[in-house]
Amino acid sequence: MYLIEYGLIYLGRFIVGLAVGVTSMNVPIYISEVVPNDLRGRFVAWYTFMVVLGQFTANVVCLLMTEQIVTIYWIGEFFVFVQIVGICMLVPESPRWLAKNGQQEEANAVLDKIYKREFVQIYKRSLQ
Repeated sequence: MYLIEYGLIYLGRFIVGLAVGVTSMNVPIYISEVVPNDLRGRFVAWYTFMVVLGQFTANVVCLLMTEQIVTIYWIGEFFVFVQIVGICMLVPESPRWLAKNGQQEEANAVLDKIYKREFVQIYKRSLQ
């Protein structure tokens, strides 16, 4: 038996659409601010590839689902949501944004946290 509540389906699709839109806008910007110049294109390309791979995988999983699994699929979605929110809480502000907004000490702390020491000096010079 399938649960067909169109209002919930539309609400869920709306929320997922907003999340995908925000992510599709923010992730490439964050990558461009954090990743070294020579790796930016590769990182953005990998991001795009992983989005498409995720869409493909989701479609394959939906095709393989049985009726019993469909009735409890929302439990899996909830755990994915919790993981994504948790990961987002761990991602630091971009050093470029922090420096631009007068938070140089925080920018330096983030740089020290995410980069090797020799690259930090090069990046700090590019921020000034």
